[in-house]
Amino acid sequence: MLEKDSIERFNAEQILNEILNNEKNLIKNQNLQSLHNFYEDDKFKYINENKIIKIDENYNEEQMLEYIKINNNNLTVNHNLRNKMTNNENNLQSFKEDKVIVKNETKLIGFSNKFKFVGQIDCFKEIKKRNFLNYIFGGDEEIEKNETFKYPYDILIDNNLIYIVYPYSEIIVKFNLENNQSVKQINLNFSPSCIKLDKTNDTLLIGDRYYNVIYRFNKNFELLQQYGNNNGFKSFWTSISGIEVDENNGNIFICNFNKKKVQILTKDFQLIKECTNNLNGPWDILLNNEKNELIISDSHIHCIKIFMIDGEFIKSIGKYGNKESEFNFQSGFIYDIVNNQYIICDSGNNRIQIFNGNFEFIKFFKNKKNSQNEFNWQRNLAINYRNGQMYIVDQDKNCIKIYK
Repeated sequence: MLEKDSIERFNAEQILNEILNNEKNLIKNQNLQSLHNFYEDDKFKYINENKIIKIDENYNEEQMLEYIKINNNNLTVNHNLRNKMTNNENNLQSFKEDKVIVKNETKLIGFSNKFKFVGQIDCFKEIKKRNFLNYIFGGDEEIEKNETFKYPYDILIDNNLIYIVYPYSEIIVKFNLENNQSVKQINLNFSPSCIKLDKTNDTLLIGDRYYNVIYRFNKNFELLQQYGNNNGFKSFWTSISGIEVDENNGNIFICNFNKKKVQILTKDFQLIKECTNNLNGPWDILLNNEKNELIISDSHIHCIKIFMIDGEFIKSIGKYGNKESEFNFQSGFIYDIVNNQYIICDSGNNRIQIFNGNFEFIKFFKNKKNSQNEFNWQRNLAINYRNGQMYIVDQDKNCIKIYK
């Protein structure tokens, strides 16, 4: 969900200008003292015993960006800048590169759009064994890749954990975000297709791939609620493919890909309404509370559709193709709250496309054909806002690719 109403955005140039114009109002930040170790002495003066630093005009944008990166969790801004960033929407536009959000005194880092590959999580277990000749003559154990987890579908990042969804194996696996090592495997009696954190009550919402069913679990994976049942006809196509939650009232929005509709439920799983107008294969959904809009990835007709929350159709973005702003069975997408941009899995084209907050094209990224890192039907993605890394679910490569 878009959370711009509770977020302050600012970039290096804006911070610098505000500091120069409001030196006396600069809030004390002990970590600013560390700048003295990085630059020449004549650029800083300690004004008084409280060690509030005066910054002269030689302090440039590059230095400010470096300061932002050095002080990951302690960036403090004066009251004038805080008010300016809150009241002036024009100042929320991106300047050049790194943009920073301070929310509840925690720094968030968005995706840089540089797509530097940093690693991957493989969806198989490695088993060490000796073959017959090794057993007779000795030698090292061989590594066999046992593909226990096949075809990941969705991913969720929550604090220091990653949840990866495997519908064909009927499991969800938790990984440690610090080392990308498996923490726990959760065996389910259904085929999970998507997962969403409901921040209103800190529970997990999970959709069923084959049936029109959604489950609510606590974080110990104890079942709390269920909407729908699995007694009917088993769908060949994916049923529940995407879930969104309105953090203002707890309402739940469900993409039913097979039934070509979006369902809206209360937080107690009571049906409010179903939307079928202008939908052909809704795969994923985002809610923009600021504009009162629903944004839907309509995969079957290769476009992004925008509706008012009451169901009124506004416009569509894209069409079938492989050029800029064109799609080929796109699937999951996210909103980068730091950089005010949408990042979309253009699955059939084996690439990622990025658009700004008004859905104006920025760039696309595609690995070289037949290369080791070439995408093969990327299904969904998520950003770790602690370090700006993006995790991309590559379904047919059986892995999660990580970029920064």
